[in-house]
Amino acid sequence: MDRILTDNVWKQVASFARSCKRRSAALAYVSTGNYVCFRKGDILVCDASDAAIKSGETSATVLAKYHRRGVELYSRAGLHAKVLVMGSRVLIGSSNLSQSSAQQLREATLLTSRLTVISQAKAFVHLAKNEAEGIDSAFIERILKIRVKRRRPISAPGRRKPKILGSRFWIVRVYPIESDRYQNEEKYIERATEKLREITGNKNIEPDWIRWTGKARFRKDAKAGDTIVQLWSNRNGKQVTVYPPTAILFRQDKDKWTRFYCDPESELPEMAWTVFQKKLRKLGITHVTRNTVRELNKQDASIIETIWEK
Repeated sequence: MDRILTDNVWKQVASFARSCKRRSAALAYVSTGNYVCFRKGDILVCDASDAAIKSGETSATVLAKYHRRGVELYSRAGLHAKVLVMGSRVLIGSSNLSQSSAQQLREATLLTSRLTVISQAKAFVHLAKNEAEGIDSAFIERILKIRVKRRRPISAPGRRKPKILGSRFWIVRVYPIESDRYQNEEKYIERATEKLREITGNKNIEPDWIRWTGKARFRKDAKAGDTIVQLWSNRNGKQVTVYPPTAILFRQDKDKWTRFYCDPESELPEMAWTVFQKKLRKLGITHVTRNTVRELNKQDASIIETIWEK
């Protein structure tokens, strides 16, 4: 599982945090206990300095509740990390454990089950713990007496429906279209080009798009955030060039067609089909052909990604 969560992050991960046996976290600020049920034996490192308590960024009341439950608590002034390990999943990103992060702010947080990332996240939490001050009963008693003067809340939209980004990995055969074939659709391409330039911040960028028709699963399910490897072929299919994994930035739907606009700024190299096929075979993948149009399972996707790793 690899997903970027953008809105209502804590609501989206609350079930994972509740169902796992052990939680460990290094979260800069903790001001709500509504979403992550830290329990006895869990580890929480946060910024519980006097300044963080006074500003309301970390809540002494919430920490007191966790302390009564037997959570191992630590304070590290200046901590800015947001890392939460939940059993076989880890959350890494921009979200403090707060109501504003849960309901208002636009966050960007990775939820993944990659074992190497989980190992590094656990090591990081323990590093932060070793640099921190333990929070005991005396510490809790002292910070509960600090008068809280909350900062003016950030002006942000109210509750929003989470935007779910795609996390699929596709490999699809495509071929060039004559430039004048769909002249009646130029206005849609122009609109998409403006949007693409806005997304990338590059006013000179030219769109890289795929036009798809019919009822194929790719057209039905692919969306922004998905990764795609394109097998570009000429009309007779004899020459195939494999383009590196790139992101689908957005899709444009009409009744009879869908256009997928991809990131055209990849710095990874393309390669001939024969080279790509040889690399696939070395990795044990034999079911991808030059005519493949399919979603790859996560194991195959992870393996294919290594072909372009530097």
